[in-house]
Amino acid sequence: MIFRGTNLAFLYPVLMSLLFLAIFANSLRNEALITKIARLKEPNLDQNGVIYTRKLTKIWCVFFVINGVVAYVLSLMEDKIYWSLYSGVISYMIMGVLFGGEILYRKIVLKV
Repeated sequence: MIFRGTNLAFLYPVLMSLLFLAIFANSLRNEALITKIARLKEPNLDQNGVIYTRKLTKIWCVFFVINGVVAYVLSLMEDKIYWSLYSGVISYMIMGVLFGGEILYRKIVLKV
């Protein structure tokens, strides 16, 4: 119902980025969200792992801020093709690179 107005529909990626930012950032108050996820695989995660996953959670927070800002700015533009391209393709590619790059970094550099 909120998104029936065409202009409000363009804010959906912004709202999703804000939601994920809130979840990830709020988790930094205690145990970071990615630390909790890592503990599912490795219950005895050492201190270096906790520090690493906390930093990774912060990196995702930065991504969500940038993603939200870019999506918002593009939603204000008259030509929505840029918003469509970014919100429907590019942002997901960036997420994939961030996610996949982290896995490669962990396996190649950290050798974990």
